[in-house]
Amino acid sequence: MPTYEPAVVPAQWSADEALAALDGTLAGGFPAPFGMAETFAWFLDQGNDWCPGSETYLGPEALEGCAVEGWWYLGIGGYDLVEEPVDGGVQQQLFLLGDLEIKGPGAELAVGGHWDHAVTRTDELAAFDGELTGSWQSPGRDQEPWLSVGTSAWIAYSGTANKARGTVAALWLHGGLALGGQALDFQDLTWDDGDCAEQPSGAVGWQDPGLGWWHQSLPDCTGCGPLSHDGQLLQEKSCVDLAEYAGVVVQALAP
Repeated sequence: MPTYEPAVVPAQWSADEALAALDGTLAGGFPAPFGMAETFAWFLDQGNDWCPGSETYLGPEALEGCAVEGWWYLGIGGYDLVEEPVDGGVQQQLFLLGDLEIKGPGAELAVGGHWDHAVTRTDELAAFDGELTGSWQSPGRDQEPWLSVGTSAWIAYSGTANKARGTVAALWLHGGLALGGQALDFQDLTWDDGDCAEQPSGAVGWQDPGLGWWHQSLPDCTGCGPLSHDGQLLQEKSCVDLAEYAGVVVQALAP
């Protein structure tokens, strides 16, 4: 019986080019749930009491589409923000869900996914966790890069920010995230308040133009480790600096 051997696609970049591409993709930022809620609110506010019918969600009126004053609403979805007091602070639970398309003069929003996010805030700390799935895009407005170019994801996260010190106390990322078609793969990427306070442990992957996967392993919280392409080891020791990225992520998730 004939055997199938997949074609081996050579790396499209040198190691230096690959690491520069990773830096460029990470510079696109990280999805911000409260920013997404504000975007939902802005688009829904362009309609009226009948279409879309609510300031927080697309109701049944839009299942087959409705139009008002140059705006078109189709689908279902919206957001809900619940705030409750806790000892010394407040807990916020944000739910975003959509299978929708909204278009209007110079702006549009397309969503197919859900986002569950929770953050507990005190005077000193902000602890958060959540999960983001699906596709989210809103071109045409002055948006953050992750939203204007479009984001697709299945990613889970958790962490704690020390607000009093302005530092990241802990952060964990696991899953896939694509920003404008540039795909990332976080494998238990973890910062903590010990040896991994600056550089994380875990691994990060990213794609080249030939759809091959590069992976930078980070076994010991030094920012350095083996670099591979589609499972083939290219360098025993390669280094990336992810210290600033942790702050970018925490600012997006617990502003």
